[in-house]
Amino acid sequence: MVQAHAFGYTSGVDAMPRSPCVTHPPALSSAVCAFAILAGAAVIAPLAVVALVAPRFMEIFRDFGVALPLLTQEVIRLGTNLASPLGAVLLLVIGLGIAGSLCLAWRAHRLLGLSVLLASLTWLLVASAIITVSLFIPLVAMIQSLQQAGAP
Repeated sequence: MVQAHAFGYTSGVDAMPRSPCVTHPPALSSAVCAFAILAGAAVIAPLAVVALVAPRFMEIFRDFGVALPLLTQEVIRLGTNLASPLGAVLLLVIGLGIAGSLCLAWRAHRLLGLSVLLASLTWLLVASAIITVSLFIPLVAMIQSLQQAGAP
């Protein structure tokens, strides 16, 4: 038998405190945390690749005297800036910010959390495509100029 008592408690087998005034947001599951980490990594991965690769490409292009398109110049400039210690801290802050925003968005509404994840993955695809195109167009021009120079 369950009896009601003051302060919202009941006695019996399934006695639990009841408070109509307090609502708690749903707990974050490990899947949501994994999605948050994935979203953060998806945002910083292309930027980290640019920070590691772009300075090396800049040396290659400079050695061969290749004229660089504006997009390639900007990607190399971004990579040079991100390769600094301040750039590494910036990447970490961006990644943690995206992961935190996904967690907060998920707690507010699952669809909002999924939209943050989808936006992060879209960024990954678009940024990767831009970086790839901007760094490989000058490589093609460099290879063509080397072939023309070596042709009799």
